[in-house]
Parts: sequence; structure tokens; C-alpha cells
Amino acid sequence: MSNRALAVLLAILVAICGFLVWRIWELTRGDLGAAVSTPPTTAQADATDAFLTAWSAAQAVDHIAFARVGVAGDGISAFADDIVVQRGDQRLVNRDGSIIYERDGETETCREAGSELFCTPPKPIATVAERAEELRRLVASDQWSYRVRFSPTVGCYELRLDLSRGEVTQNYGLQTDYCFDALTGAVESKIVRRVNRTESYEVSELSGEVRAEKLRDVFPEPILERFFQ
Repeated sequence: MSNRALAVLLAILVAICGFLVWRIWELTRGDLGAAVSTPPTTAQADATDAFLTAWSAAQAVDHIAFARVGVAGDGISAFADDIVVQRGDQRLVNRDGSIIYERDGETETCREAGSELFCTPPKPIATVAERAEELRRLVASDQWSYRVRFSPTVGCYELRLDLSRGEVTQNYGLQTDYCFDALTGAVESKIVRRVNRTESYEVSELSGEVRAEKLRDVFPEPILERFFQ
């Protein structure tokens, strides 16, 4: 082989090596600390938009749900049956006789003792707008840390934490699976997977008809008066 041919072959090899080095750098620079400002795929962006739309709609859906809630793992297995009523920005929960009354921005817990109703002083909680802002930051902003994917089940979504992007959050853990009811739009199930336990909310019966007369057997009258005023 002539010197000229060797020189041409060497130039080709150098060009190929340079291209491979550039591609490796492009593919790994996110792992080396460069900020990724948007979800990386169109499919993920579509899932994120669909999930945020479904989640936002569910916060405004009037409904009554009979749900099984629980915590399992790390030596713990505790479950309870909740009756959940949502009306506007208000939410009532009957859990084993304890009544949790949430209004947008505060919560209190009440319990009947004979003819008396005792309630804790109201405590502040995040408003729907604040929770929506946090969720959007976690899945759809430049600071996103959870990837949203369509679940194989229609109406369901998976939120998976990317540990290279952020830390575990109280509301969504390592992974949270959401399903929304096709008829009412309400949350049908929510499974939060943490490092050592799983928290679940599974609806067995759901109705979009919220009327006081249907609730008098499960909630105290003074609470219902406030709830429907």
C-alpha cells in the first residue's frame, strides 16, 4: 500500500473516531450535569399533558367514593375503608368514625361522642392551586424530576422519579400510579411506592351524584350543613 493510500486511510479512521467521541459526549452529557430543560421525548410530553389535564379535572369533580386505603411494607400492614365526598374545593372523609373535613387550604378532624361533636382546630394544608403548581414543577418544568408515562391500562399513568434529577418527595415517593374513572373523571386509584412501603387508595364504588340526603347516615348533620351551605 502506497504512502498516499495509508494517509487517506488514517484520515478516515481519525474522522470516524472523532465522530464517535462526539456522539458519546452528546449521549452522556445529561449524566455529567448538563441541565435538561424539557422531557426528552414526544411520547413523554404527550403523557405529561394528558396526566396534568386529568389530574386537574379530578380536583373539581363532585363525587362520592367508597375506597380502601392502606399502608403495607417494612413490617406494617394497615388498611381502612373510607367514604370520601368531594364537592368543589371541599372534601369529607369518614374513616372508622373519624370525620376529616378539608376545605381549600385547611383541614380539621371531628368525632362524635354521644350527641356532642368535637373537632380539632383547623390546620393549614396546601391548596389545590399550590398542589397543582408543585406537580407541574415536578413533571413539566425545567426542574422536572418525575417522568410521566401512559400505563398499559387506559386512563392510568405512571410517575417515576429520576434520581439523577431530584429527590424523593412526600407526595409521590419513588413512583406513583394514578388511574382516573372514565365516567366521572375522579381518581379511581392511587398507588405511592416508597423505599420501604407502599401506600394505596383503591375505589370500589363511585358516584357522581352528591346530595345531603344520601350522606346523613355517615356524616354528622352539623358538618353536612357547613359542607352544603
